[in-house]
Amino acid sequence: MERCVLNVVRYLMVWGLVISLMLLLMVAFLPASWALGWYGERLPGLRLQQVSGTVWKGQAGQVLTRAGFPLGGLRWQLSPSILLGRADLHWQLNGPRITASGQLQREADARLVIDHVRLRSTPAALAQWFGLPVMPVAGQWYLDISHAVVWHGWPMTLEAQLAWRDAGVTASGQKLALGNLLLHARSQQGVMTAELEDDGGGPLHVHGQGRLHPLGWSFQVDAAAGAHQPALAAWLAGFGVPDEHGMVDIRRSGGMLDNLQ
Repeated sequence: MERCVLNVVRYLMVWGLVISLMLLLMVAFLPASWALGWYGERLPGLRLQQVSGTVWKGQAGQVLTRAGFPLGGLRWQLSPSILLGRADLHWQLNGPRITASGQLQREADARLVIDHVRLRSTPAALAQWFGLPVMPVAGQWYLDISHAVVWHGWPMTLEAQLAWRDAGVTASGQKLALGNLLLHARSQQGVMTAELEDDGGGPLHVHGQGRLHPLGWSFQVDAAAGAHQPALAAWLAGFGVPDEHGMVDIRRSGGMLDNLQ
């Protein structure tokens, strides 16, 4: 009787190991196209086409927004640590108007840790990506997020900068060149601060500071048109009365806190 029981136990153990190995192999080589069929509708506003590779290392020949705007090809590498509740994703997007790459980690406490994000795009392409109205601005945006920690949709920690090269706006049917602008943004304990400046050699001279908090926001920008820029000076005058040097002091605030200290 004991021998019979031992044989049954051994039999179950062997088959348990075989089934576990089969499940492990299925997970290890799970085609990305299968996973897309199960979870594709949960992607945030994106549709993947021409999917190949595995869940852990794969690619999509084309990524489309829900509205059908093409973003480009996507490559990714996902760590198996997601099976333990911690996701670690490396991704790269290459398109004619948008290129981006970065690393994303999702901790067990739902925090998102974002590192080494590089993005190059135009304002118009980003507006189409997120389904926003096309803004009357021109130029190239270069976004660099060295580190960020997002919790419940809010950046608790952030270190980033946005370079706006060959910046321009369209006002009253006229295109105005702004030059090259740079925005530094950082966040500590959920309070975000930002500084805006020009490169010193363009048609727009600007320096500004801003602060963003879950309860409100505020910013102050000093801007002036360079020499021989009457159209730009007239546009700036629409934001405030210029001083004797042509500088316009622009201050705005909102939210529950009118003035964030």
